[in-house]
Amino acid sequence: MNINYVYLIATENACNYKNFRKAIQEYFDITDGGKVNSRYAGVMLDGGGSTQMKVNRSNDEDVEILGDSRGLAEIIALKDET
Repeated sequence: MNINYVYLIATENACNYKNFRKAIQEYFDITDGGKVNSRYAGVMLDGGGSTQMKVNRSNDEDVEILGDSRGLAEIIALKDET
């Protein structure tokens, strides 16, 4: 599998797993079926209170989703090294 892009998708609005998954599938035109999708691989995090995201937009504005502001034991960090 050749992966050239990473999409981090979060929502500030209350949303159950089923609807969130459906919205992602619709956006990427993915359907359920008997075959593994060879174009996309994904990880669905639980979206609980410890779900937090901090992004710096191209206009240098920070966007934060803080969950319940608990301390985090593990993180996923993506950095543009170019």
